[in-house]
Amino acid sequence: MLEGKTDRAGAVEQIGCTVPGFSAERYEAELDEALIRIEEYRMRVRARRLLLIQKAREMSALDGVFALHSFNRKFSRHVGQYGLGPISLEEALGDMHSHEVIEEAVVRTDALIREAIDMDTSSGRHELNMASLRQTHPGFNDHSMIEALCWEVLDYR
Repeated sequence: MLEGKTDRAGAVEQIGCTVPGFSAERYEAELDEALIRIEEYRMRVRARRLLLIQKAREMSALDGVFALHSFNRKFSRHVGQYGLGPISLEEALGDMHSHEVIEEAVVRTDALIREAIDMDTSSGRHELNMASLRQTHPGFNDHSMIEALCWEVLDYR
């Protein structure tokens, strides 16, 4: 239902097929409860996303775009986002930075993430990796670089 792939009747039918043996009223009630829980969760997700946008607006253009763009790449299609989609960089930061600045920051963010994914993150390599990233990707703060290094872990999940 949330993804637009079925209507209420289809969702109730799917619940009945998945967990047979209950009355139609019970399935309806369970669906209503699930929709309430989902909406409560969506409100919390929206609040976290707004906080992320607020924090990104307090950062440099490069780090703010990194925060939002990396979030979009990691989570915007995740089921936990319940169809909210990616955060619009233009809507979040467009009043502070030009389209060209945002687009350049996206390109630089993707390059940082690609390089970080390819790095050897075995024990004892952190400082060497950070030094290399600082040299090849100037302008990003250490937090963004550490987040980029974490992509290697996500990439292999």
